[in-house]
Amino acid sequence: MIGDIFNNNRRRDVCTREGQQMYKGKKYAREEATGYFVCTSGSRRRLHDVLWEYENIDGIKEIPEGCVVHHIDYDKTHNEISNLTLITVFGHNLIHNPGKNSDKYTVKIIPGGVSKVISNPTFD
Repeated sequence: MIGDIFNNNRRRDVCTREGQQMYKGKKYAREEATGYFVCTSGSRRRLHDVLWEYENIDGIKEIPEGCVVHHIDYDKTHNEISNLTLITVFGHNLIHNPGKNSDKYTVKIIPGGVSKVISNPTFD
């Protein structure tokens, strides 16, 4: 009984530990290895993926294969739709590892929506 008072086991809508977040009735805790918030029960999905699926401006209900949700400001704890965008794995690699393709492509970031990878015209 005393344990229930201190850790709120009876109230599923209250985060029981510092640093946890609630979304759509599920609790998310920060994973040490990756820095992302992951669901503490069930599928262990990442919070930013779930949030984007529910709140994106394009009405897409599921992240398509070959795409990822990117934090625009690079902060893995900043999980607001205005800071998230869907992008292809190729586009995501361009953002984080520009390398040799950075002059060939531009990534157009759409906050809360689907970003686009655009091929740059070559001028000789």
